[in-house]
Amino acid sequence: MKKPSVLSMVISATVLTVAPFVGAQEQGEQHAVSGTTALASLIEEAKNKNPQILAAGFAYKAARNGPKLASALPDTQLMFQQLAVGSPRPFAGYTNSDFAYIGIGASQELPYPGKRKLRSEVAAREADSLQEQTESRSRDVVAQVKAVYFRLSYVQGAIQVLQHHDQVLGEMQQIAESRYRVGQGN
Repeated sequence: MKKPSVLSMVISATVLTVAPFVGAQEQGEQHAVSGTTALASLIEEAKNKNPQILAAGFAYKAARNGPKLASALPDTQLMFQQLAVGSPRPFAGYTNSDFAYIGIGASQELPYPGKRKLRSEVAAREADSLQEQTESRSRDVVAQVKAVYFRLSYVQGAIQVLQHHDQVLGEMQQIAESRYRVGQGN
């Protein structure tokens, strides 16, 4: 058998070093197509099911009705009064007393002109603020999902590279042991 040259050993070491990265990239592309969940679907799921985003969205939907409610007139108040003199029973004493009476009335508060419009504008701004908070929470959750996704992707890639290096080192150990057995090793 012919003894390998230093150049061939360097070339083989370079190939063994670069091969895991190429293989891992190809394997990662195949894995992305076949088995893993796409980032876009994870982001969509987070937007649809995250409790913080849902709560902020419901608060915004409720606040959209605020301007209408703020510009409305206050509720009309209806009153019913009765005064009976001389007897604790209801509606007793109307026939024998001039002070007994039954009264029905209504009252409506009228705010100063322009107040309702200003209240409506304030409520509209609060609704806009809640919409911005909803969008901000959504962006925060999406950023967290992306960070965790890429961290997981990095860890999975690192594990694949380490497993490949372990395999290559095992093969190199077997080669060295077999060369040592036949007397060609150092």
